[in-house]
Amino acid sequence: KSSKALATVVNEHEAGTDVITLKTAFNNYVSNTSVSSSWSDSTLGLVNHVGKLMFMYFGGDLDIKSIKRDDLLKFRNTLLILPTKLSQNNLYKNKNLDEIIAIAKDKPKISKSTIKKYIVRICEFFKYCYDSDYFAKNPATDIQITLTADDVINKKPYRDSDVNALLAIVCDIKENGDTKSQRVNKDELFFVTHIAAYSGMRLNEIIQLNTDDIITKDGVVCFSLNMEIDVNTDRSKTLKTKNSIRNVPIHPKLKDIGLFELIDSKKKSGAKNGKPVRLFNCDNKDFSEYFRKKINMRVIKDDKTRTFHSLRHTFINKLIQGGERIEHIAALVGHEQQYKITMNTYAEPVNMKILKNLVEKINFIEVKEEEG
Repeated sequence: KSSKALATVVNEHEAGTDVITLKTAFNNYVSNTSVSSSWSDSTLGLVNHVGKLMFMYFGGDLDIKSIKRDDLLKFRNTLLILPTKLSQNNLYKNKNLDEIIAIAKDKPKISKSTIKKYIVRICEFFKYCYDSDYFAKNPATDIQITLTADDVINKKPYRDSDVNALLAIVCDIKENGDTKSQRVNKDELFFVTHIAAYSGMRLNEIIQLNTDDIITKDGVVCFSLNMEIDVNTDRSKTLKTKNSIRNVPIHPKLKDIGLFELIDSKKKSGAKNGKPVRLFNCDNKDFSEYFRKKINMRVIKDDKTRTFHSLRHTFINKLIQGGERIEHIAALVGHEQQYKITMNTYAEPVNMKILKNLVEKINFIEVKEEEG
């Protein structure tokens, strides 16, 4: 045995019947790693969800040392047959995993790309346990899942005709009507939807923008996505990952529709106290629900995989299909870079003018198919 393994055996012998439960180990992992890795709220939510799934499968009081590699492989296989919206659907409330799987036999399953995120956190957790001497051998070594291209693109992008139809609806509401909602006004609906279409930004990133987040970087006017204090909550803004901190050049189309007039009016409203002002006061959940029920369903009637977030998929897909460099797209949209050695070790951050050129390639011009 290795010196580490021998030391662990001695420690176990000396400790007698002391047991570290799965729940205790996981709580230690969360409290320590969230600080050292500066987890965002969304990352913390993902990790806690993974913990809940492990507790449901193994039981929170299980001795962490009793979990073997085969157990984790079986757990991975169970994750692959779990339904989506596990925490939201009342059908699954107070049910164990076997009952949930039986109830949801014909329901949509969690995507493989999401399962892969779960497995990353599971492997990180068990490495933490190994490094903390909870056991002599890491059972999560090389626990993987292979993704195909179809698995990664689990939500289809919109067609150009779809995007144009969606934008036409929000334009009409802004000019001639009202949202008839107390939670989302017509200006918010109009500008948030356009920003998503022409920037590839996530809804959460757009909703958090304030007047100080419009900056000029290297001569390029940008949205600054950061984790500074949110003017509405007095808490740090939440971003999906550290890579989400970035600057996104503002598309000329957004200038044409009056975005800078909106920004100026917001600045004037906050001029008295000298503080930045949020551009939008709606929240993610309210906006998503309104868009799904009142806008998206008027255009996309039979495909539930296309949602507001599909505007981001559409933006990224257009750049990929246009042959743009993947690392440039990753820098623009805040994805974890697949070319970390090239970008982080040997190169400076991607030049803002390169990103500006990328953004300006986005348009939604419909190409009619030739007859015959």
